[in-house]
Amino acid sequence: MTKIIETTNLTKTYGAVLAVDDISLSVEEGEFVTLLGPSGCGKSTLLRMIGGFEDPTSGQISLDGKEVTHVSPSKRAVNMVFQDYALFPHLSVGKNVGYGLRVAGMPKREVAEKAREALALVGLEGRYDDSPRMLSGGQRQRVALARAIVRRPKVLLLDEPLSALDANLREQMQIELKHLHTKVGLTFVLVTHDQTEALTMSDRVVVMRNGRIVQDASPQELYESPKTGYVAGFVGSTNLFRSSVTIGANGPVIKCFGQELAAPAAAGALSGQEVLFGFRPEKAALVPGGSEPGQNALRGKIAEIVYHGQSARIAIDLGSGQVLVDLQISDAAGSAAQIQEGEEIAIEVAPHKIMILADEVVP
Repeated sequence: MTKIIETTNLTKTYGAVLAVDDISLSVEEGEFVTLLGPSGCGKSTLLRMIGGFEDPTSGQISLDGKEVTHVSPSKRAVNMVFQDYALFPHLSVGKNVGYGLRVAGMPKREVAEKAREALALVGLEGRYDDSPRMLSGGQRQRVALARAIVRRPKVLLLDEPLSALDANLREQMQIELKHLHTKVGLTFVLVTHDQTEALTMSDRVVVMRNGRIVQDASPQELYESPKTGYVAGFVGSTNLFRSSVTIGANGPVIKCFGQELAAPAAAGALSGQEVLFGFRPEKAALVPGGSEPGQNALRGKIAEIVYHGQSARIAIDLGSGQVLVDLQISDAAGSAAQIQEGEEIAIEVAPHKIMILADEVVP
């Protein structure tokens, strides 16, 4: 595949603040890549440098094989969708979408034709003559997307475009945005702090922290095999605990808040070392009442039950710490309603579902 975006040793400072720290990143043509991280991690600054809205302090940016480090945004084959949509309230929907084409000198008839085509792609073909004031938040976001794709840029940059929408509409727009990416075949680079958004839409997720990339992987790999405790905790919920590794009769053994667990086979190479481990709340199985737990079990008391609709999250006190377990209501066969806070309980965690994690080195 062709590299459409490539940054090399890209750095951005604001006075004494290091916003982006020596980032080298490539994006293939047609990919949907998400920059994910908390506020202040440098993801929006990186996106704005790719778009030409910020000059890097050092490093290089190439788009479609051409070096564009200090080229203005209007001369780059990119378009950007911002958080606030930035629609012109005095122009109709169709004229908003075709604005850039008119400025570029395209004939009016052709502008209208292409604007209608772009609106059809986002499901708003019947709103060409309407005022943006007549549209809902989700519809205005679609107009902003249509305006961004109407000129068919090589790259579409999206800076938290769904952040102003309510939860239900945001979920709907995640699906529509992924569908739009498939239909138009452009390269999308999205910035978000929302892990669900990143996992739902992306081909690749680039997790950032303190101006650096800490993991770059597919959504599935990122969730199932996070490299560090930071990534495991930021992308989904994780029960984290630290333990030295010993070798027992049946392989490596670790302790989770004072209780022993068989560890993954790979932990055997870390014998004698103190290591960070973790497991996802849904990877632990609640032992049904009256059943005897297996060997890889943790025993404790239910500290709290939080109902989430399709699932329940259970906090279990192990004496020297708590772990979280997610229970799908449909799989629970009534057990979620039967268990009570304060009740003694056991959970099982298969060794291969325990993750071996590196400590995050914070610069």
